[in-house]
Amino acid sequence: MTSTPPHVQTLVDTSMSVADLLQHFGFRRRTYDSVPVITKALQAAGLTTTPAFATCHRDTVVMIVAVDSVVIEPDDENETDDDFLPGTLPQRPFLVGDIPSARGNLISVTSDVQLATAVHLMRSHDISQIPVIDGSSDLRGVVTWQSVARLREKPHRQPKLSDATVATVDVAETHQELFPRLSGIQKQGYLLVRERTGEFSGIITAADVTEHFHRSALPFFLVGEIEGLLRKVLSPISAEAIELVQSGNRKSGDINDLMFGQYVQLIQHNNPKPALAASADANWECLEWNSVDRRLFVAQLDRVRNIRNLIAHFSPKQLPQSDLDELQSFAQLLNHLV
Repeated sequence: MTSTPPHVQTLVDTSMSVADLLQHFGFRRRTYDSVPVITKALQAAGLTTTPAFATCHRDTVVMIVAVDSVVIEPDDENETDDDFLPGTLPQRPFLVGDIPSARGNLISVTSDVQLATAVHLMRSHDISQIPVIDGSSDLRGVVTWQSVARLREKPHRQPKLSDATVATVDVAETHQELFPRLSGIQKQGYLLVRERTGEFSGIITAADVTEHFHRSALPFFLVGEIEGLLRKVLSPISAEAIELVQSGNRKSGDINDLMFGQYVQLIQHNNPKPALAASADANWECLEWNSVDRRLFVAQLDRVRNIRNLIAHFSPKQLPQSDLDELQSFAQLLNHLV
């Protein structure tokens, strides 16, 4: 069970490994399910972790601190912004069962019903095909709108369900790879799915695949758009100020060479290092954003930074809608500032 905000508040100024933090909230791994739950619980209590628990190693000890006390350091902590961490690339193939409709509420009919019943269900549920299954695993075929339409060529016959049933159907199991089956889905329009037990669990249509990969790709394009917009809106900042947030031998003074965390450092309001703090104040002034709340802008920019890092941890599960909304909201704000 997820900790409530009052309980989370007691964690302030404590430290623990990322693995222990996950366990504290009832999770074993960082996923698109667990990370947002923990992040929101911490945010509700006005807390965060340093370094960010979503991107560092599981054995890293993080400090739970108040959000206002967080200082984003240059150098090593942000080196991960533009690099994939070990284990962040896909560790297994994309499976049939990764598409949500593969394990959806499958609507089917048995072979003894009337054709009108199957047509009624297809209309009422707005689906283009309905499997004919006896029991949980005895597949007789699939009724489609195309097969129903063909019956009009035989108006002298009273059509039966069997007359509209297409016997040849592509079937895959949830544990099998999806990509080799995409051409079949494109050609047939759907793929019937069953579990290892043989029980049919769902159906994947071409529209399901399109929607899933649209939602999966959207965050990458939004982050790319945001980074491009950031370079434009922060372009008035001088090369000297940019060099202050760059580390080691990477001091080019070119805003195009900055990592995402360094955008935050350029304008953050709570840096304890006098030189960086003074530079950030001057940078904010030169932007002349009189209608923008600096604290809120920096906080949102840092949340986007965390989402950006999370995206690098590819998962078949999609980014939560709340994170998508955050990216879209920030991109819209930046478009107003360009």
